[in-house]
Amino acid sequence: MRQRIEELLGASVSQVRAVGASHGTRHLVATLADGREAFIKETGGGQHAGELAAEANGLRWLAEAGGVPVPEVIAHDDNLLVIQMLPAGRPTSAAARAFGTGLARTHAAGAPGGLRERATLPRTGGVASPRPGTRHPATSVPKGTHAP
Repeated sequence: MRQRIEELLGASVSQVRAVGASHGTRHLVATLADGREAFIKETGGGQHAGELAAEANGLRWLAEAGGVPVPEVIAHDDNLLVIQMLPAGRPTSAAARAFGTGLARTHAAGAPGGLRERATLPRTGGVASPRPGTRHPATSVPKGTHAP
């Protein structure tokens, strides 16, 4: 794994450690030779092909909005997404207010119609679907009710 990450980054990696897994992806943290840490999602490709590119495009768009901190996309291919580790913050009232203000700025930026074309997730019923042939929970909620 370390060699695959180094080839993708074109940089040396001093350590890679598993930190979890979810929905067919492994989550890793790599320490780069310069001391920076990066979060990595690894898929087996296949049915996940294109999802990492869509996630990378979405993260780039969110960063352009200038609201909440968004990790920089360092690199990606069909099997790996490497993003910057954001520094941990302290849960204070001031931090909560700053995050709320930034989140409002992100929402105010809106999502241009072109974002759908740049993100390559399969679409079902007009809502991004996590896997081909599946429905997003929002499309399964009867009219007049609210999703939990």
